[in-house]
Amino acid sequence: MTAEAQRSAPAIEPFLTPDARRGLRAPAFRWSIAPSLAAWLVLLGLSSQDRALALCIAPRATLLDGIFAALAAGFATVEPMRWAGEWTLMIAAMMFPLLVPMIGHVAARSFADRRERSVALFVTGYALTWATAAAAASVALIAARAGVSSLGLASSAGLIGCVLAALWQLAPAKQRAVNRCHGTVALRPFGRAADGDAMRFGILHGTRCVRACLPTMVLPLLGGLGIGAMAVIFTILLAERARHTPQYGLSAVALFLLGLTTP
Repeated sequence: MTAEAQRSAPAIEPFLTPDARRGLRAPAFRWSIAPSLAAWLVLLGLSSQDRALALCIAPRATLLDGIFAALAAGFATVEPMRWAGEWTLMIAAMMFPLLVPMIGHVAARSFADRRERSVALFVTGYALTWATAAAAASVALIAARAGVSSLGLASSAGLIGCVLAALWQLAPAKQRAVNRCHGTVALRPFGRAADGDAMRFGILHGTRCVRACLPTMVLPLLGGLGIGAMAVIFTILLAERARHTPQYGLSAVALFLLGLTTP
């Protein structure tokens, strides 16, 4: 091949652009996207198993007796390690991708030699907040399933949960909560003050996310939650953070339709 032909031959483009390669090295990928992808892969591997909490009990003499019996049966079937594992996977898969802008905020305001430390503290505060909320939500979920079961509405639990989640999407409190999720705080750059600011910001942002997202995540769990339903809810939560004007009406319709397809 002549030198002229070599110069005119098209260059082989790299698989990833420079911007994409920089993105893979960014803290947001390591602390947000990568854990989420790993969690989704594990959830896909578990998707063939029935993960719903079954409250199957015999009828009781009174409604109150039935509720208490259902509560006892529900708590008796809880496996703490399994529930903790499921919640960890759900939070990592569905909530960590929403952290990308805030991780970018923390990283941009931290010196290079302490950037990973600050991001780690922020994510730790966020995860601890969600873990606390998940524990409380688990108790509330068992109680709600007991009530639904005692009323003979177990077969409609999924629809009831999704309808309630759809109503939450339309509530003004939901919109205010999502708006607060875009807020940031000033972060000091040095020493323990910087560590404390990063941790407190993680807790603050986690609290905001819990207010905005927990009902949308938990209410459909009344009827069990498969991998497909999780993907729908994740898409709704991601879209309402990514859009300047979230389509809450459209997400409410999507949740209602999801309830119609939930067994």
